[in-house]
Amino acid sequence: MEPLRCFVTDRALDYTLVAVTPRGAQGEALSSFGRLILSEAQGKAVIGEFVHIIQHPRGEPKQIALRDNQIVDVLERFVHYESDTREGSSGSPVFNDQWEVVALHHSAVPKTDTEGRPLSVDGTVWRPEMGEQQLAWRANEGVRISRVLRSLHEASLTGEAAELRDEVFTTGLDPSPAKNTPPMPSFTGRPILASADGSQAGAQSHAAAGSAQPVLPLRITLDFDTSSLPPAALSAPLPALAPTPRPPSAGRPDLVTAVGKDIDAALVDHRFARERPYYDRSADAAARAAYYANVRTDDGDALRRALTTLLAETHAPKPRYKPMRLVYPWVDLHRDGRLRSIYSGQEFSAEELIRADAAVEEARLAREHELLLRERTAGPAEFEAEFRALEASLPFNCEHVVPQSWFHEKEPMRGDLHHLFTCESGCNSYRNNFPYFDFTDFEETVRDACGKRESVGFEPEKCRGVVARATLYFLMRYPGQIGDVAQEFPEDRLPVLLRWHEGEAVTEYELHRNAAISEIQGNRNPLIDHPEWARAIDFSGVWP
Repeated sequence: MEPLRCFVTDRALDYTLVAVTPRGAQGEALSSFGRLILSEAQGKAVIGEFVHIIQHPRGEPKQIALRDNQIVDVLERFVHYESDTREGSSGSPVFNDQWEVVALHHSAVPKTDTEGRPLSVDGTVWRPEMGEQQLAWRANEGVRISRVLRSLHEASLTGEAAELRDEVFTTGLDPSPAKNTPPMPSFTGRPILASADGSQAGAQSHAAAGSAQPVLPLRITLDFDTSSLPPAALSAPLPALAPTPRPPSAGRPDLVTAVGKDIDAALVDHRFARERPYYDRSADAAARAAYYANVRTDDGDALRRALTTLLAETHAPKPRYKPMRLVYPWVDLHRDGRLRSIYSGQEFSAEELIRADAAVEEARLAREHELLLRERTAGPAEFEAEFRALEASLPFNCEHVVPQSWFHEKEPMRGDLHHLFTCESGCNSYRNNFPYFDFTDFEETVRDACGKRESVGFEPEKCRGVVARATLYFLMRYPGQIGDVAQEFPEDRLPVLLRWHEGEAVTEYELHRNAAISEIQGNRNPLIDHPEWARAIDFSGVWP
């Protein structure tokens, strides 16, 4: 992908055009995949005729919806049709019976009443709390390809971007001599046309956070990096990247390549991030108000239950644990663009921690491969024990304020960004899985740079309010998951978290983190947004 050469996107028409290299990663010419000729001519979509969709519903192997897909409406910019699609079909080409592309599929259309309100399957007005499965769907909707091409014509481009756009309209002609139409755009491996957004979900169609990016010609790939930035960020010049070192990895070049790609992607994300506003206070205030609009605060138990439900329902997608891609490039940055250890305050650059975590990941993959080769006859229990021992032996620079051992390293807890923070491996190991504790002699005692640890628990040197709010979030988001054994966080430690929370005000760093995480995984930390709720919430129901 070469967005710095050409990048055109249109939110209203839900499409994006991106330049790509002429050849793939293995040197193959992308033109070998063939191409779809696109026509600006109108009249290709007629009410009552059938359309066909080539798609990858839910990321599954390619499927084709044929016949029984009648066009029910043709609007100025969109065409409506009955068809069989699912999440992930967004961006698929929609063909008429002559196999001309008539639309770019992008969403489902719900049934509405005379006032334009969506209806549920039982005919009543649909409400968000009913869930999307109760929406009554009328048809699917595609963006008319003639309107997409008109938009491309009107896009204000200069230089190479304009040349590439013009190439789209000059590299192909309709091969049929029977038609007298203008030159036809075609895609020959250089541009990718995709659904740009696709945020509406439905029973018949739709793309959720992992949206589809169909490559015309006839090649559809589905991948969306949740740490990607808005298209505006792509207009910033990208500094040259130094080649990523590729150290040997136990004779496994495929492991080196996989981890190297993660490094390169993380570094690109970080460079884009540095061009973004660090924290937009007014936009975040609006997002916060909308998020808690239906939460009532007059009863402590009801408040906790409402927040638990809200946090779970809005936690989508659920990113897996990979701090080099999500935590270090953007989420955990301070305003000066640096990372700081949550416990000691030690400073790091994002690049050094990205590369350090990549080295650990490479070592882990290589050792897991060796284990699989060596223990061919081992059963699941033996492998699990070996893998746990391997994880425990490796240094990590990312801290789970709720230790992984308390929830058995399970997702989505392991990858939940709200309780992941930068932390040098020394402090990570020093804290281990000790619960937080408030030492009365903390200010007078001789302690490690990370804090103080004894058999009763651990008190960090820095950011006690930050870790308290992150832990309280975890207790609300995952009630009953921790506290059922002696070494985990017991209920009688709740006053410790509340004191730390009230003793240190929410910082801009936390506000930035909360907004950034909300963009990635959808939910927010209520104790950052509403610190005053801490004493109102009845936490008694969060322990087993």
